[in-house]
Amino acid sequence: MARTTNYSWLLLSLVLPCAVVPCVGENPLGCRIFRGILVCLFQYHSLTDLPSGIPDDVVSLDASFNSIRNLTHVPLLYNLCTLNLRSNRIETVSWVSLRRLPALQNIHLNDNKITSVNLDVVINHLPDLKLVDLSSNRLTSVSVQGLGLPFLEKVNIDSNPFNCDCALLWLMNKVRCLQECPRAGPVLENNTSIQEVNSKEISKLAIGSEQIIIMVSVSFLALLFILYIMRKIRRVTSEDDIGAAANVLLKKFCGDELR
Repeated sequence: MARTTNYSWLLLSLVLPCAVVPCVGENPLGCRIFRGILVCLFQYHSLTDLPSGIPDDVVSLDASFNSIRNLTHVPLLYNLCTLNLRSNRIETVSWVSLRRLPALQNIHLNDNKITSVNLDVVINHLPDLKLVDLSSNRLTSVSVQGLGLPFLEKVNIDSNPFNCDCALLWLMNKVRCLQECPRAGPVLENNTSIQEVNSKEISKLAIGSEQIIIMVSVSFLALLFILYIMRKIRRVTSEDDIGAAANVLLKKFCGDELR
């Protein structure tokens, strides 16, 4: 009887830790093996940061539809290929921190509040990065380097409140080339294509830019015309003053002679 009791306590001491703490080899809640790869799903968890305890060998991480505001801390995940953070509240991104994801291929940051993109500071550390989705954010301007071009294959910057300024002329020119050569695809430097740029939106920017240039030109010509008229008026006024003075002198001289 005593021996049986001892065996029971021994069995309980082995099982109890696994009931409290996940056993070795067990995936945390939200992570599962799907078609031979480890996938972690954390949608609709009201997260304000990336969760801790993510397995090192995760290949796909989906933390969309949460409340993350700042993406500043990124865990070291050597095998992560896809990171989905769409539909959060992200305002700022520490782009340098993405170097902790050396195998990253796709990152989805659409439907957030991001105001700037600086992939140039990390692009050399992400040799496999192909797709970046930044649609429906708050970008007002982008640069070739900031978008990580020409190293990326696809960049989606659709539905952003772009400002019509000279900083976007490079993109307008690329879109014009796109529209003139539709079969060639969206060509960028080194024949890199940018597949998902909203050409209609950028065309509006291009039209707006041309309108501004025309308005400035017309205003400049109008200013020149006004200056020309004012100069003419001054000249005529000066000539009238001289003529009036001459008439006064002539009348005075003639009057003295008549006397």
